[in-house]
Amino acid sequence: MFVRAAAALFAPGMSLVANAQGIETRVVRLPQDIQISIGNDQSRFIRRSFEDIKLHLILGGLLASIVVFLFIRNLRVTFIAALAIPTSIIGTFTFMRLF
Repeated sequence: MFVRAAAALFAPGMSLVANAQGIETRVVRLPQDIQISIGNDQSRFIRRSFEDIKLHLILGGLLASIVVFLFIRNLRVTFIAALAIPTSIIGTFTFMRLF
């Protein structure tokens, strides 16, 4: 039985999640007599964090809409504000990504 160790190091700016998925697909294609265990996979943490961020953005938008409704007590104005907040955020980040 031979034991070998390998590590995949990523340069700054590389997509860690995409590279980890590529490595996982290649590991699956290896012969059955080769056993590999992944010790430290940071892509799992990144995926979980991204899902948490999406959840918190949705909850934050809902809570902001509720607060606007409680202060203004007008459903139409609340709906306009609820649409304006994510639209401005998306527009801002799109503009920032261009430059």
